[in-house]
Amino acid sequence: MPLPNEFLNTGDRYNTQGFRSTIRAPLSQNRYVSRIDHDFGTHNRFFGTYRYMSLSNITTNMVDIGGALPGTTFGTPAAVAPRPQKPSYWVFGLTTNVRPTITNDVRLNYTRNFWQWGSASAAPPLLGLGGTLEIGGESSSALIPYNVNSQSVRQRFWDGQDKMVKDDLTWIKGNHLVQAGGMYSRNFDFHSRTDNGQGINNAIVYQSTSANIDFGNYGYPSSVPSSQQTNFNTYYAYVIGFVSQSQLVYTRSGKDLTLGKIGDSAFDKSVIPSYNVYVSDTWHLKPLVTLTYGISYNLEMPPYEINGKQVSLVDPDGKPVVAADYLAQREKAALAPIAIAALVMGIAPLVWLNAIDPSVQAVLAKVPQLILIGKAVGQ
Repeated sequence: MPLPNEFLNTGDRYNTQGFRSTIRAPLSQNRYVSRIDHDFGTHNRFFGTYRYMSLSNITTNMVDIGGALPGTTFGTPAAVAPRPQKPSYWVFGLTTNVRPTITNDVRLNYTRNFWQWGSASAAPPLLGLGGTLEIGGESSSALIPYNVNSQSVRQRFWDGQDKMVKDDLTWIKGNHLVQAGGMYSRNFDFHSRTDNGQGINNAIVYQSTSANIDFGNYGYPSSVPSSQQTNFNTYYAYVIGFVSQSQLVYTRSGKDLTLGKIGDSAFDKSVIPSYNVYVSDTWHLKPLVTLTYGISYNLEMPPYEINGKQVSLVDPDGKPVVAADYLAQREKAALAPIAIAALVMGIAPLVWLNAIDPSVQAVLAKVPQLILIGKAVGQ
């Protein structure tokens, strides 16, 4: 640790003092846009576009002032918590004039949304210890060369990759404008995190405070007044290195919830497929009357995890437990005691969702008459 240089506003000004300096935390951003258009003869028009952005934000969520982490210098604060974002998407389209009254439009789309919370929380502990000693407890200003408090140094990333294909057909037939089409999309969500969201990370940390330490029978030096015994306990625990609490979050996987290794991250790779088809007709009944009607069908499948890590409540036969059915069984059991099968955690398919959406709309247009009075215009 570097020597303190701030003596008035940090710490208790006697046992602990502050260190003040400047730190470099740049934010950089780059954008790229491209597009191509090409006609294949007189009936087919193609286009493609690609857009990409790279944003790099070096935050001060995790800072090293002691030169303990790779690439850092003793006494020069270094930010070691990057927050990159890299969204992008591709779009390809082909518009075909099948006939003078029939047009078909095809679209292919790929969208990626990637962001990450990075840090050096996985760095090997100092002094060859089994974990990092966090003197002062869970805090961003603990008395150590770099902070390891979970809320600042936890690592996460999201890698969403969405693919879509759609086809739309437009047909003009007399006074009718008929439109029909369909779409299929596949959303892939890859998410990983190192913390449990409650202040514990996947790296071993030993918190050193006077909490959970019994000083009841301790013989205090005669120079320590009773009013300062609490402060004495705190700093004595810091100096000796008492561990008031150790913390580590583990992952579990598989149907038996097998315990993972130290340092493993929790992750899911989920897929959400959905489908849509529709047909509609815009009918020009009269010069002032238009009727639009149609129907669409939407099917959205439930998310599934590609490694089978989907968890739901099932009975011993592997059937999902439905809340209403379960409560009815409990009521029946209360009225006529019978043996109730045990509930276990297992994997079961989810029910898909679908919807039919009919629609009808009529439009009556009235054209106001414009009358010019000769006297008003001086004729």
